[in-house]
Amino acid sequence: MVFALTGIGLAWWLLSDSVVPALLRLFPGDGLSLAQAGALMVGGLVVLWLIVLVHELGHVSGGLAAGFRFVLLAAGPIVFARRSGLSLNRSLATFAGLAVSVPHRPETEGLAGRMALVVAGGPAASLIVGLTAVLVALSMTVSGGTQSVVRALIALFGLGSTLTGAATLIPVTAGGIPNDGARLWRLLRPSHPGRAREAALLAVGTQELSGVRPENWSADLLAQSLHPADGTVYHFHALAFNLRHRLATGQTDTDRLRQALSVASAMGGALRIPAVELAANHARASGQESIAREWERLLISET
Repeated sequence: MVFALTGIGLAWWLLSDSVVPALLRLFPGDGLSLAQAGALMVGGLVVLWLIVLVHELGHVSGGLAAGFRFVLLAAGPIVFARRSGLSLNRSLATFAGLAVSVPHRPETEGLAGRMALVVAGGPAASLIVGLTAVLVALSMTVSGGTQSVVRALIALFGLGSTLTGAATLIPVTAGGIPNDGARLWRLLRPSHPGRAREAALLAVGTQELSGVRPENWSADLLAQSLHPADGTVYHFHALAFNLRHRLATGQTDTDRLRQALSVASAMGGALRIPAVELAANHARASGQESIAREWERLLISET
């Protein structure tokens, strides 16, 4: 959703001469009571949450269509997990939305295409639901302030959802994290080096969620996940999976740990906790606790 904000600004500018003025006329300009104005403000917050929820539900729907198993959905203050049910979201990192689905079996054959369906589900849901809401708002005839508030909220939801869908399709990688458009660009191009890497990572993650212990993870999938070494969040997780596998088999790998921590450091606070945990686990296995303390201080100071 962070990527969407940039795209929304661009889309607003591109549409400013035609579509936007028509939509703005749906918002009440005067004649609202204090209660109605307050309802518009509170409703606006709910609308923002709904925009996130619809997008993430689209990813979940894409996962189901691809034959994936649902794991988790987070949107704003709400988290719904397959195993634990509904709960409050206590992680600011997932407030902007997160949907997790995994294959039933850790196989990479045809996986990239199925993953593309999962990724495309978010923008598709935003566009379809958003455009429908815009059409509903445009077709409404109102006669009072309360009805104007309702129409304005529907218009706000429709416009926000539509622009979110369009913006997330623009390929952008920021802070080492690719958006939906960047992931689709990679997954739909057989020649892209990151395509096989993402499929391998998902297959290893499926092994983990299925209860396979790290020492028994597929060595071929782990090796495949290491390329390309592009400093993205996927590169970090590939290094982390490989390091956890080596630690589980009684081996240590200081060079790989430093690579993972370097990627985490470059990305800022997003990977601070998994990076510190990785360093601590390696320190316990290798007896080099100074490495864990060194990187913990660095990563915490940068957040």
